[in-house]
Amino acid sequence: MLESLSELPISNMLAAEVAYRRASLLMPAAREAPSSPDADRARAYLLEAVSADGSHASARHALMELAQARLEWSTVAHMHYLAIRELPPGLNRAKIHLDLAQTYLEHLGDSHSAARNLEGALQD
Repeated sequence: MLESLSELPISNMLAAEVAYRRASLLMPAAREAPSSPDADRARAYLLEAVSADGSHASARHALMELAQARLEWSTVAHMHYLAIRELPPGLNRAKIHLDLAQTYLEHLGDSHSAARNLEGALQD
């Protein structure tokens, strides 16, 4: 059924939800083996979901989880960035700025972007 829904002309929000649900069916296997073909397919569906609707928090979270397991730090950083865009200033957004700063510093070797996000956390 999800296969046939994905082929219909539907809104971005609904397309994101369909792609996310397709990925969700594969996520247990992807968690077990992040480099498996099922994980590759789950990743593709999650990318499709986030591309269709960057505000789909569940898809962002699942993609970030899978990207962390696969050591795809640029994707992790991008999911943090999308989350920051969706949140109003405040404690939750400041925490994500800190997570993003840590990702930049520890995994991407980008101290400039890390410092910029530390400043963002302080402003929030």
